[in-house]
Amino acid sequence: MWNSEANRLENNNFSFNGDSGLTLLHENKNNRVVNNEISHNNNGIYSRSNGALILNNTINSNDKYGIFLIYTKDNIIENNTLLNNEKGIESEKLSENRISSNTIDDRLNARKLIFAFLILIVIWTAYYLQKKSLMLKALKVLFIAAIVLILAILIWYFPFESSLDEKNIEINNIQWIDTASINESYTRGELSMDLAYLKEYEYPPKSVENLETGSLPVYVRISSMNATSTLGDYTLLHEEPLTLKYSETYRYSHLLGMEKEKQQKVLVEILTERCYEYPNPTYGDSNLELIGEAVTDVNL
Repeated sequence: MWNSEANRLENNNFSFNGDSGLTLLHENKNNRVVNNEISHNNNGIYSRSNGALILNNTINSNDKYGIFLIYTKDNIIENNTLLNNEKGIESEKLSENRISSNTIDDRLNARKLIFAFLILIVIWTAYYLQKKSLMLKALKVLFIAAIVLILAILIWYFPFESSLDEKNIEINNIQWIDTASINESYTRGELSMDLAYLKEYEYPPKSVENLETGSLPVYVRISSMNATSTLGDYTLLHEEPLTLKYSETYRYSHLLGMEKEKQQKVLVEILTERCYEYPNPTYGDSNLELIGEAVTDVNL
């Protein structure tokens, strides 16, 4: 869900999805997620939404997080049951959210095993120092310190990788030119815009063979809805792959057919495939992430 407001998602079963069971993206406000079963997905709920009510859901046996929250505010997350996920609730960059009265029981994972191992090392070291000579004690302590340092580095590296910069593709000079009338209800025209790739990524081009240095594979997604609507969903008009060059402006255009409303609100989104590296979150995983967005009104 994105660009959605005041919706109710109740009594659904979101299960066995390769990505998240439920994803609440940009410009979502005041949606209710209540009494749903969410299980056996990569993440249960991935949310960048504001003002959401996530209440009384059963979120079990997801590969990564039961609920993952990032850049969100004014949400209420209460009375959910989160069992056998790698981590029940993970949060980054939050403000003014209320998270309370949830039941969380995470499954045993690598991070827990590492912490348990560190505790055992400390206990064993304390016992050992009472039994051996000073030289052996010093050598053993140095060896143990090296192991602890290696494990600490692994723990530090383990969290989820940060997202791509959402404003890295700048969209300017959006123009619409009518070309022909299709029928009484639809017209055809050319939508054009400038796309500028501002900051060069080290990834995701690693996953694309024979791609030139400084090139970025993206998807251009164009949607529209009646500009007078206060509530409503965007209708997808067109989506296609494209390759952008770093620090160069690309003039993009495409012929579209749209309804003959007095005014349409057109949403342009630029997405790229984010390929994750081990272990964040799982080797070989990928996801389409938004790196550019613009909305404009078009008079037909």
